[in-house]
Amino acid sequence: NTSTISVVAGPNSGNISVTANNACGSSSPQVLIVTAYPAPPSTINPYGNIKLCAGKSIELTSNVGSNLSHQWFLTGLPIQNATGGNLIVSIPGTYSVQITDNHNCVTTSNLVTVIGYPNPPKPSIFATGPLKFCSILPSQKQI
Repeated sequence: NTSTISVVAGPNSGNISVTANNACGSSSPQVLIVTAYPAPPSTINPYGNIKLCAGKSIELTSNVGSNLSHQWFLTGLPIQNATGGNLIVSIPGTYSVQITDNHNCVTTSNLVTVIGYPNPPKPSIFATGPLKFCSILPSQKQI
């Protein structure tokens, strides 16, 4: 005869002890040791909205450390081969990083939005009159 017990663990480690009872008495307790690991930190720097000029790039960095793996995302989709602690970005969009530690604890970072801006246009200058003039040196006097 088998029964199922569902347990929701909190943020702390501890023991779960189960004892079966019936009309004939109680069983000896069975103990399950539960270890809670802290989630790895996951933030992106720089933070917030980032202005990016056309043709330029910026480096996004996340938490690095031993036993951490990274997966970067652009608009919610994984970026192929983007598995390091930093990412060079040249495409506007919303970026995040998912960090997994050696205990398979997973966290997802804040969202960083890279906003693309075009480079300023090349100015135009037009002359409507002659472009000849006489300059006066500082040692000369104008009469």
